[in-house]
Amino acid sequence: MSYSLATIFCVCALSLAKAQTSSPPTILNCTSTTIAGEYTQTLCDHGAWPTTIDPIIDVSTNYLDIKHTSATAESLRPLQRLPRLSSLRLENFLVYDASGTLVDFPLQNFTRTF
Repeated sequence: MSYSLATIFCVCALSLAKAQTSSPPTILNCTSTTIAGEYTQTLCDHGAWPTTIDPIIDVSTNYLDIKHTSATAESLRPLQRLPRLSSLRLENFLVYDASGTLVDFPLQNFTRTF
């Protein structure tokens, strides 16, 4: 069975377009680890930031890492109140507007409960 170069290109282009428009799964939970019996480190990794107000982060978290996550500016909810939080690290947390354009991360709004 042979395929023309144009057919292969078309299939690849459609696959790429689908990959760019499909949204990542919502982060349903974050993994918390206790360090030395004293500190709690929480990692939220790969997915879309939840739009609901349900807390997904352990309230005793001291160190919070959020990696490879995305959200829309309109639906980005702030972090819940984390009274013991001393370190917040955001890595590759992308925020888009309604048209899909990358926008500045609204850090002040995201951390307004601190």
